[in-house]
Amino acid sequence: MSKKIKLFLAFFVILALSTTAVIFAAGATYDSESDPLVSLSFLTEIFKPELQEEIRISSDNVELMLQAQIDSLTSQVAFLTNRLALLTEKLEKVTDSTTSAPTVTPDTSDPDTQTYTVLTLKQGDILLAEGDCELVLRLGSATVTSSSVERILLDCTDGIALIAGASVPQNHFILIPIGADGRGITVTSESASVMIKGAYSIVEK
Repeated sequence: MSKKIKLFLAFFVILALSTTAVIFAAGATYDSESDPLVSLSFLTEIFKPELQEEIRISSDNVELMLQAQIDSLTSQVAFLTNRLALLTEKLEKVTDSTTSAPTVTPDTSDPDTQTYTVLTLKQGDILLAEGDCELVLRLGSATVTSSSVERILLDCTDGIALIAGASVPQNHFILIPIGADGRGITVTSESASVMIKGAYSIVEK
């Protein structure tokens, strides 16, 4: 073997050994965090089950949240339904009381010789003026009834105006200047005694 061939073989062996050392050194210093390589087994055995579990937990949480919202809305609907039923019942009662035919007692006597009529009313009865009227609440209690705040009763004893909902004082001279427009009194006590002069009607409870 010639000297040149021996030198070439020696150089080749040295190169091969150097390359092997570099490969082993690179393997020893490899960092998976700086250069991640994902294997198929990692995807199928670790990543996929964990992802499926997270999806299942998220789905369960969303389902629970939606069910809670549905339950809350169902309760609100039930409450509003009951409230509507109560309001409808009250409205029907009010409609029945306002549409019932009132007992009208007209006063056709000469205005110059009119006298007072004494009425005994029960709780809830409404005394309405059908013309200009004068009245005195002798016994019991009552409040002013009116279709608007502008339509008042006049307390001539104290010289004041009584608006809707105001208490009617006992033994005061009350004047209703205009009738047939929803002005009158509503009895709030068990019974009441009223002196009245003029045309009126009574809506009984």
